[in-house]
Amino acid sequence: MSRANKTKDNAVVEGLIRTLKEQKINNRTLQEELFHQIEINSKFKAYRKVFNLYLRSLNFKPNKKSFPKSPEQDDLDTSMASMLMIDPIYSKAFSEQFGSDFRRDHIDHFKNESKAVVSILDEIAAKRSKIVDKTPFDTYDDNLALG
Repeated sequence: MSRANKTKDNAVVEGLIRTLKEQKINNRTLQEELFHQIEINSKFKAYRKVFNLYLRSLNFKPNKKSFPKSPEQDDLDTSMASMLMIDPIYSKAFSEQFGSDFRRDHIDHFKNESKAVVSILDEIAAKRSKIVDKTPFDTYDDNLALG
């Protein structure tokens, strides 16, 4: 049986190292950039800063799995939230007639809360419209026409 990859597996680490070796910023790989910094300043110790710069650039670069989007954009995407807002098509096993799905409890709770908020806002709007309807200026035009 196979298991999920972990960050300490050789294949995962080798893949990361290969990716870092190929990643270029300003036409320099990570190794070339470090050598360049050491040539400029022989007491250069900010390896972590350069490494983090390359990691950040990788996070904004689209890869094969998420072609049009970078991993950073994929994390910020709202597609999952938008899928939760749509009423799903019930399968026969979890249709409303035959039973319920415990996975939908959280979604149903959210929808009930949103309906309660909408009803409260409707009440507030109705009260404000009643207040506006009963102003003394409503009969001003009628009195002007009669006078």
